[in-house]
Amino acid sequence: GIWQVRDTASANIEGHPAGNGIAASKSIVVDPPDGKIPYTPAALAERQTNYRARATSDPSLKCYQAGVPRATYLPAPLQILQSPGNFAIVYQENHAFRVFQPEGRPHFDNADWWMGDTRYRWDGDTLVADVAALTDQVWLDGAGNFHSTEVHIVERYRMTSVDTIEYEAKIDD
Repeated sequence: GIWQVRDTASANIEGHPAGNGIAASKSIVVDPPDGKIPYTPAALAERQTNYRARATSDPSLKCYQAGVPRATYLPAPLQILQSPGNFAIVYQENHAFRVFQPEGRPHFDNADWWMGDTRYRWDGDTLVADVAALTDQVWLDGAGNFHSTEVHIVERYRMTSVDTIEYEAKIDD
């Protein structure tokens, strides 16, 4: 089906006040409990540099693919396609797409793709996607939050009703 997020996490996953036509939002970061990404001092300085230059430096504004997990919570439609043994998501934003490979195949080594390399499995009624091989050029949001090429993301997609999907992404970097 075709889906679209109904929040403003794409502006800043750590939460943000209202401004420039975007509603205020609390942090979607749940661990740590303070809702802040636990950056090292050097990484925090880089994020602050990104934030100051966000109007011109955000890779998504330059028509690069949004990356994972950002592409999923952009305010633009996405389409989930599934058939036996196949799973893909097509994003309207910057014509990005992801083909999910069945779990069991190893991730590609030393790749740095904008949408990463995804393996998937089903855990009951939840699709669990394991993502690696992401470039460090993508941002997690429009505020300049970022990750390194060592990032590992585990996504969980679960339908909670006929018109709602619960989405969770655990990011280890």
